Amino acid sequence: MKPRVYSSLPAFLAHWQLLAAARDTLSPQEAELLDAMEQTLARLTPDERAALDDHSYPQTGAARRRRERYQLKLQRLLTGEGWLEG
Repeated sequence: MKPRVYSSLPAFLAHWQLLAAARDTLSPQEAELLDAMEQTLARLTPDERAALDDHSYPQTGAARRRRERYQLKLQRLLTGEGWLEG
């Protein structure tokens, strides 16, 4: 499947979270897109993935800096795989 191209990391994450929340009601195309997104996200560690969820990750200064590093790593992965506009 050719990845969809997103204009920004927040756009990708928002769409991923929306699809994941509606997992049981997705069309076959949406389910395929979610699977492809999750294959890319699987390249992150569990802590890196947890940091993508604003509501569950601590917001201390150190945690915020870690989250920013994780987002940069993900942005590079997504750009390299064609998910984000270069």
